Amino acid sequence: MSLSLNVWAIDLSYLGKMYGAAARDPRADSLREYVARALSHTDLDGRFADEIAGGRFPRAVEALDAIMAGAYPIDASGVMYAYVCEVIVGVWGNAQPCNALAPCGTELPEQVDAALESRGITAFRLSTFTTGTLPLPLPRCDDFPGFGHMTNAQCRDALDQFGKVRFDGESEPVRAAIDDARGWLRATTRRKSTGLIGFFR
Repeated sequence: MSLSLNVWAIDLSYLGKMYGAAARDPRADSLREYVARALSHTDLDGRFADEIAGGRFPRAVEALDAIMAGAYPIDASGVMYAYVCEVIVGVWGNAQPCNALAPCGTELPEQVDAALESRGITAFRLSTFTTGTLPLPLPRCDDFPGFGHMTNAQCRDALDQFGKVRFDGESEPVRAAIDDARGWLRATTRRKSTGLIGFFR
């Protein structure tokens, strides 16, 4: 199965502030317009046309409105909302190089995490970005995308551990993915306001 992990360095509050913004942010209309314009360049509605027609998913802009209203329908699936969050993150975040992980399938993240664990690194796992959480509430999401985030403090702890370990003996794909991850951590820790958000799909 062809899957990719995509990661952004971003002020985590940007995403959190979108939740419920319609009721408290005087810039809500302009924020909505800006993100809706980015959504118009995606094919989310076309990709999930059957689910939308069947009433299982909202349209992308409806999902955006629900996020900004801070209210989701009862028993909503989180899939469309998560994809809309990825668009929001793409609007304000800085995309990080993921050359070894886009595409990567399901095995490489597991292999990277095993290599990290074998060397005693506890502060970083790629699974953080595949089975984690986002800095705002979402309905339950039992399907792709996977997602997750790390705070600036978590990134600093992870980078400190990475600096003390060598990865000789690992396969080239694992080393390349670890190099990507080390680069994300370096980029993020240059500022105290940024964290990482990833989406796996």
